Amino acid sequence: MKTKKLWIFFPIILFFGIIIFFESKSYFERKHFFESKLNTIVFKKKGNWSGGRSYDYLTKNKIVITLIKSDSIILELGDSIVKKANSWDFEIYKSDITGQYRFHKIYNLKNH
Repeated sequence: MKTKKLWIFFPIILFFGIIIFFESKSYFERKHFFESKLNTIVFKKKGNWSGGRSYDYLTKNKIVITLIKSDSIILELGDSIVKKANSWDFEIYKSDITGQYRFHKIYNLKNH
Protein backbone atom coordinates (compact mmCIF):
# COMPACT_ATOMS: atom_id res chain seq x y z
CA MET A 1 0.00 0.00 0.00
CA LYS A 2 2.84 2.42 0.82
CA THR A 3 4.51 1.90 -2.57
CA LYS A 4 1.31 2.84 -4.38
CA LYS A 5 1.20 6.10 -2.47
CA LEU A 6 4.82 6.82 -3.32
CA TRP A 7 4.15 6.42 -7.06
CA ILE A 8 1.75 9.35 -6.85
CA PHE A 9 4.71 11.65 -6.19
CA PHE A 10 6.80 10.33 -9.09
CA PRO A 11 5.38 12.73 -11.75
CA ILE A 12 5.90 15.69 -9.43
CA ILE A 13 9.50 14.71 -8.68
CA LEU A 14 10.13 14.08 -12.38
CA PHE A 15 8.70 17.48 -13.33
CA PHE A 16 10.85 19.37 -10.83
CA GLY A 17 13.88 17.27 -11.76
CA ILE A 18 13.54 18.26 -15.42
CA ILE A 19 13.17 21.94 -14.50
CA ILE A 20 16.22 21.83 -12.23
CA PHE A 21 18.26 20.04 -14.92
CA PHE A 22 17.55 22.60 -17.65
CA GLU A 23 17.98 25.59 -15.35
CA SER A 24 21.33 24.33 -14.09
CA LYS A 25 22.45 23.52 -17.66
CA SER A 26 21.59 27.07 -18.71
CA TYR A 27 23.40 28.53 -15.69
CA PHE A 28 26.62 26.63 -16.39
CA GLU A 29 26.53 27.51 -20.12
CA ARG A 30 26.18 31.22 -19.28
CA LYS A 31 28.92 31.02 -16.65
CA HIS A 32 31.24 29.28 -19.13
CA PHE A 33 30.46 31.95 -21.74
CA PHE A 34 31.19 34.77 -19.26
CA GLU A 35 34.56 33.32 -18.22
CA SER A 36 35.74 32.41 -21.72
CA LYS A 37 37.85 34.44 -24.10
CA LEU A 38 36.54 34.04 -27.65
CA ASN A 39 37.82 34.59 -31.14
CA THR A 40 35.77 32.10 -33.13
CA ILE A 41 33.13 31.48 -35.77
CA VAL A 42 29.46 30.55 -35.28
CA PHE A 43 28.96 27.27 -37.12
CA LYS A 44 25.59 25.94 -35.97
CA LYS A 45 22.18 27.31 -34.98
CA LYS A 46 19.74 25.02 -33.27
CA GLY A 47 16.50 25.21 -31.40
CA ASN A 48 16.60 24.40 -27.73
CA TRP A 49 14.23 23.19 -25.04
CA SER A 50 12.41 26.57 -24.93
CA GLY A 51 10.12 25.58 -27.79
CA GLY A 52 11.20 28.22 -30.30
CA ARG A 53 11.47 31.17 -27.89
CA SER A 54 15.27 31.12 -28.12
CA TYR A 55 18.06 29.59 -30.16
CA ASP A 56 21.46 28.16 -29.30
CA TYR A 57 24.42 29.22 -31.42
CA LEU A 58 27.41 26.91 -31.23
CA THR A 59 30.91 28.17 -31.85
CA LYS A 60 33.88 26.18 -33.08
CA ASN A 61 35.30 25.94 -29.56
CA LYS A 62 32.07 24.49 -28.10
CA ILE A 63 30.79 27.68 -26.45
CA VAL A 64 26.99 28.02 -26.56
CA ILE A 65 25.42 31.45 -27.04
CA THR A 66 21.68 31.48 -26.33
CA LEU A 67 19.66 34.36 -27.79
CA ILE A 68 15.94 34.98 -27.59
CA LYS A 69 14.08 34.81 -30.90
CA SER A 70 13.82 38.60 -31.37
CA ASP A 71 17.60 38.99 -30.90
CA SER A 72 18.52 35.99 -33.02
CA ILE A 73 18.50 38.07 -36.21
CA ILE A 74 21.76 39.79 -35.20
CA LEU A 75 23.76 36.56 -35.24
CA GLU A 76 24.06 34.30 -38.28
CA LEU A 77 26.04 31.26 -39.29
CA GLY A 78 29.57 32.20 -40.31
CA ASP A 79 29.72 35.33 -38.14
CA SER A 80 32.89 35.90 -36.18
CA ILE A 81 32.66 36.43 -32.43
CA VAL A 82 35.34 38.22 -30.39
CA LYS A 83 35.05 38.47 -26.60
CA LYS A 84 37.33 39.20 -23.67
CA ALA A 85 37.32 36.89 -20.66
CA ASN A 86 35.01 37.77 -17.75
CA SER A 87 32.73 39.96 -19.84
CA TRP A 88 29.17 39.76 -21.13
CA ASP A 89 29.99 41.97 -24.16
CA PHE A 90 31.00 40.39 -27.42
CA GLU A 91 31.75 41.88 -30.81
CA ILE A 92 30.08 40.53 -33.93
CA TYR A 93 31.90 40.64 -37.26
CA LYS A 94 30.13 39.78 -40.51
CA SER A 95 31.74 38.69 -43.73
CA ASP A 96 31.31 40.96 -46.75
CA ILE A 97 31.29 39.88 -50.40
CA THR A 98 35.09 39.91 -50.57
CA GLY A 99 35.32 37.48 -47.64
CA GLN A 100 36.73 40.08 -45.24
CA TYR A 101 35.17 40.37 -41.81
CA ARG A 102 33.80 43.79 -40.92
CA PHE A 103 32.68 44.99 -37.49
CA HIS A 104 28.89 44.83 -37.14
CA LYS A 105 27.99 45.53 -33.51
CA ILE A 106 28.72 44.95 -29.84
CA TYR A 107 26.15 42.84 -28.06
CA ASN A 108 25.72 42.48 -24.29
CA LEU A 109 24.31 39.07 -23.41
CA LYS A 110 23.51 39.99 -19.80
CA ASN A 111 21.17 42.86 -20.67
CA HIS A 112 19.03 40.76 -23.00
